[in-house]
Amino acid sequence: MGSRYVVACETGDAFEDPHSNRVAIQPLTDEQWRNLAEGLNEAGRYCQSVGLELVYHYHGETVIERGEDIRRLMESTDPAYVHMLYDTGHAYYGGSDPLDILRTYYDRIRYIHLKDVRRDVLERARRAGLRFREAVRQGVFTVPGDGCIDFAPIYRELHERGYEGWILIEAEQDPAVAEPTRYARQCMEYIRGITP
Repeated sequence: MGSRYVVACETGDAFEDPHSNRVAIQPLTDEQWRNLAEGLNEAGRYCQSVGLELVYHYHGETVIERGEDIRRLMESTDPAYVHMLYDTGHAYYGGSDPLDILRTYYDRIRYIHLKDVRRDVLERARRAGLRFREAVRQGVFTVPGDGCIDFAPIYRELHERGYEGWILIEAEQDPAVAEPTRYARQCMEYIRGITP
């Protein structure tokens, strides 16, 4: 099919009771960290053997969400086999500076998701202890240029480093609430205005 990447993500807590808004992520034990890292390295070696690259997608409401979790995962896995899917929205959602994540792990990044965050929705969701999926339903994510992330330095960094890989623009919005064509046009206008 011409694919180049296999995207992996830990989703252990993602399939709890869909009616519960309880956030119940338990940190990994040292043994679980070893198992995760060894499993990803093994999967990455297999991917490489068939001409693919494994990219790990850190993600809201998973055990690899916060900056320290991302750091530990990158330090625990082999850079020859485990790469990163850089996601601006999930970096911010997990409490990290997206530009810092980009600069720190640029050499591991093979695939990019760009989306923005509505800070007021995120803060409201945090105060209420809402699950990730409910925060998404309430509009925590939007297209670049419509939230609180400054994408100009991110684009500048990608340009200066000569990034030529995939970039996927995301919104993760309810199309009945946020009309997709309007948001796509708004996003493209914003991106054209900040592109070096």
